[in-house]
Amino acid sequence: MKHNLSTEKTTVNKKKRFNFKDDFEMLYLRHEYIKRIDKLDDSFVKKYAGIVTSTSKIMFDRLTNFEKVGFTIEDVVAISNIYMLSYMALYSILVNPVEMENFLKKKNLHSIPKEEAIRIDRNRLISFLRQRLHHCGTLCARKARNITVGADKRGIFAETKNSINIAREQILEDYQKYGYRKATSKEYKEALAKAKAIGKTELFDRFGFKIFKIEKLNDGIKEEDYRVLVEANNSMFYHAPDVALQLKEDEMVMEGYKKRFDLMTVEQRNKTLARFVRRNKGDKTLKKELRLARKMLNDNETVV
Repeated sequence: MKHNLSTEKTTVNKKKRFNFKDDFEMLYLRHEYIKRIDKLDDSFVKKYAGIVTSTSKIMFDRLTNFEKVGFTIEDVVAISNIYMLSYMALYSILVNPVEMENFLKKKNLHSIPKEEAIRIDRNRLISFLRQRLHHCGTLCARKARNITVGADKRGIFAETKNSINIAREQILEDYQKYGYRKATSKEYKEALAKAKAIGKTELFDRFGFKIFKIEKLNDGIKEEDYRVLVEANNSMFYHAPDVALQLKEDEMVMEGYKKRFDLMTVEQRNKTLARFVRRNKGDKTLKKELRLARKMLNDNETVV
């Protein structure tokens, strides 16, 4: 699959609402970025080939949804290159002076060495690519629902005196033909409660016949393929790109603090914790942090 890296600005009808059936490419190529860019500098493709390729391979191996829509690793690399070009045009602190100004302002700095700027921009780019590819995987999972043959099938059934011992898949296809009846959710819940009360695993309806639930999920997509859709487990990927990048940078800074704290002596840790408690005592936004600091001090038999 080839992707056009045209430098011409893509015009998008603002009123058009893109859908998975007709506009899937516009969705995963992030049209909202492309329409904001006057020119895509494709010279960056060669310069950042290492980062793009390695990040693509990691995400391709981690997420199974790309293959569900027929994407190969080469396709994901091509998509990542478009994301990379979007980043360089819109969010790079090396290329975009406004982004550098905003970055320095947030960090309360006047300037940073070029080597540090290169390192920071590289980390921001990697974070951006991971975020966008993760979201692309989400889109692929949703698209796969439309192109996979078959649909989820489920139902609650009960045996009768005319039931034939048959595979459950066949019961789903034509339960009446094999002597079963359709049961209700209420019946199933009542049978489940009764079985639990007497410590049994088999369920029976009020007539004494077995009652059971059959679920045949779409064979094309497994439950784990939808894990990228769970926002609670991947919250950073659902922020706006600039916010997500800032959160990632804050996380890296916090990791630095943790490492320095771990290298302190017990006395140095206690002084640091005590100073934190004194300065922030009564701050309702730091309740959890203050509680943890006091606990750590108490564990060291230190009273604030």
